[in-house]
Formats: sequence, structure tokens, C-alpha cells
Amino acid sequence: MLTIYYTMVKSRHYEEKIREIYLNDKKPLFNIAAGKIPGEMHLSAGQEPTAAWMSVLLRDDDFVYSTHRPHHTAISKGVDLNKMTAEIMGKKQDLAMERADICIYLIHKNILPALA
Repeated sequence: MLTIYYTMVKSRHYEEKIREIYLNDKKPLFNIAAGKIPGEMHLSAGQEPTAAWMSVLLRDDDFVYSTHRPHHTAISKGVDLNKMTAEIMGKKQDLAMERADICIYLIHKNILPALA
């Protein structure tokens, strides 16, 4: 149970921080192209329990699909948060993610692409 709780808290904290970074440079008027994370951002706040339970029920070699709000799924499968954040911000592509804001595709973690 503690593993599930820890995964939920970790996912929520990550989402809150990404949201803060995303919105920070888009003021005073919201400009979707501005900021450290340009473009659209779909967050998964409130959906943490699904991914957290998944993390204890599935094996490492099980495949998962996510929705267009995939961060909690990636976190539950053990994706490196620093690498995922760098990729979301367009800094590097170490994770082989494609359009990281809406589609996480990590074949080495058995996370298949979500179609938004």
C-alpha cells in the first residue's frame, strides 16, 4: 500500500511542478507558444490511483497504453523524471519520446503510444 501511495504522491507532485513551469511564462495573457514548454500540455492530476495500482499489478515486461495524459503512467513504469522533464521542455531526446506533452512512447519501458 505504501508503494501505491508513494507513486500517487510522486505523480501528483510532478504534475504540479510541470504545471507551474508550463504556466509561468504564459502570462499576463495566455500564449500557448510562449514559455519553457511551448504548445499544449495535458496533465493527469486526479488520475494517479489508476497508474499507481498498475505499478504493483503489472510485471516489467507487460505493455501499457496510456491516454493523452500520460505522465502518471510513465512515472508508475519507472521513467527517469529528469529525462522526461528535459524532453517535455524540448532540451533533449534521451527517452525516445515523441511529442512528449501528449504522447509518451517508450518501447524500452513497454509504454506504447497514446493517440490523442
